[in-house]
Amino acid sequence: MAKSPISIRSYKDLEVWPLSMDLVGGCYKLTRDFPREEMYGLTSRMRRPSVSIAANIAEGYGRGHEALGLIMNQCERVSKMLRSMSRTLETKRDPKD
Repeated sequence: MAKSPISIRSYKDLEVWPLSMDLVGGCYKLTRDFPREEMYGLTSRMRRPSVSIAANIAEGYGRGHEALGLIMNQCERVSKMLRSMSRTLETKRDPKD
């Protein structure tokens, strides 16, 4: 017997939505103990993109599934590029650090 299709009525029904919210929570939890003087520096720079991902998912869904697909493709492409950049930086890191 075939499974019935999952009904997606809003962006909150998408599997990626709770994952993006977990990412937001994780970023806030990670940066919570950063030094106070970093509140508008590093802390903000880490928190804003995670919130932006969740906002883009909701906004993209509101524009239609084509826009959501475009956003998801862009997110995946950026994610791959960031992982590559991170690996490159790790290999170039001074071993004395």
